[in-house]
Amino acid sequence: MPEIPPVTARFSEEDRRFLRGVTRGLIEPAAYEAVHLDVVVNLERMMARANRDHCASVLKLVRCCRRISFLYGGPQMPARASHSRFVSVQKLGRALSCLCLVAFWGDAAALALIDRPESLP
Repeated sequence: MPEIPPVTARFSEEDRRFLRGVTRGLIEPAAYEAVHLDVVVNLERMMARANRDHCASVLKLVRCCRRISFLYGGPQMPARASHSRFVSVQKLGRALSCLCLVAFWGDAAALALIDRPESLP
């Protein structure tokens, strides 16, 4: 069986800005500034270890959410989509929120915040 080369899933620059904006809307600003990590880099690192289909699904999710985000307040899309009357938009917003939260809290630097919550205002 031939060796399948690893997929290098890359986000476009617009997708990168969108993901960073969404994460800043989901994470407490003090916590986000305390750890100084890049969510997009974490996502790309996780996607490098995932299979080809999962990488394609993540890229498709982010691009789809970014394209419809102008209807839901840009980076505030996950929060505002939860009040949408369209169930598919609610699910997209929830999936995007989960993706950004896993990318943030999956980093060891962010997990250090759990050990020292008194340092946050």
